[in-house]
Amino acid sequence: MILIRNGRNSELRVTLKDVARLANVNFTLVSKYINQTPGVRMRPETRQRIESAIHELKYQPITVARALRYGRTDTLGLIVGNLTNEYFAHYADSAIIEAEKLGFRLLISVCKDGDPEKAIRGLYANQVDGIVCCDCFNPGSAPCPMLTERSFSMASMKKAVADSMRYLAEHECSSITGLFTDDRWPEIFSSLDHTPFISQDFQSLPHDPAERRKLLRGICGKRPDAIFSTGWKTVNMLSVILEKEFPDYDPLIILWANCKGHFLANPRIRGVLHTSTLLSIKETFTSLANMVASSGEVRRPAPVPCRFIPREKSAYGELIVEEFSLT
Repeated sequence: MILIRNGRNSELRVTLKDVARLANVNFTLVSKYINQTPGVRMRPETRQRIESAIHELKYQPITVARALRYGRTDTLGLIVGNLTNEYFAHYADSAIIEAEKLGFRLLISVCKDGDPEKAIRGLYANQVDGIVCCDCFNPGSAPCPMLTERSFSMASMKKAVADSMRYLAEHECSSITGLFTDDRWPEIFSSLDHTPFISQDFQSLPHDPAERRKLLRGICGKRPDAIFSTGWKTVNMLSVILEKEFPDYDPLIILWANCKGHFLANPRIRGVLHTSTLLSIKETFTSLANMVASSGEVRRPAPVPCRFIPREKSAYGELIVEEFSLT
């Protein structure tokens, strides 16, 4: 918006006084309305004039000033991986919508190397009230309220893993290799009362694509009967290696999937551990907003269920769609 002052054209920040002047109300009344001061009485038509003026002038509060006065900026931070990745792009888009529903702006920081410490410091320097760290990263400690997006029900995840292990046992698998991006999966496997495997191996997936391909080739060389993976792009990479370099090796693949898309049409995938990312985002951001409102009191997200869906079930076919999307 272009405002005129002292006879010269200049781009100026819209102030509360500008809003008050256009709404034809007192400056103090506009301030109380915007800051939602408790106990303020206001006629509906007055509220409407202020809202119309804010919308017309595109007024935005000065974040730093609000932080100094009220101790919060109504801004949350989100740490995700490379936004060229479909999953992270969809995750960020859904997170923006959820944050806006809760009355927060969202500042996104990209972490490409798997170490979120720099991203955390950058978000905190921008006065965010709290941070959500996407589940792929280990956030360590942070100087403000923070949640790792891990609102999935561990009990239902354990049951889903057990169901998938029984499925593999029914298909005469005696060895398995797990490919993971965080440490909770080996913990779940080790907590099972019984596993049907004579041999099981857990590997941490490197972030570098070349290192990841090297790891996958080594696993193919060992030829486990089954492979459990937490990343669909890893499964795609594995499928290419199998087709080109190990055409006589056909392991049964179980995939952790919190999304749907055409990638699930891959015939090597025999089942998915499926859960809802959208519900997890909602629960995580709601919990963080509550933590901010209660000055950091920890309120964990409600757990989101997980289930095992074998390829033979009709529910699996419903996940195979042309356009990638979160579920």
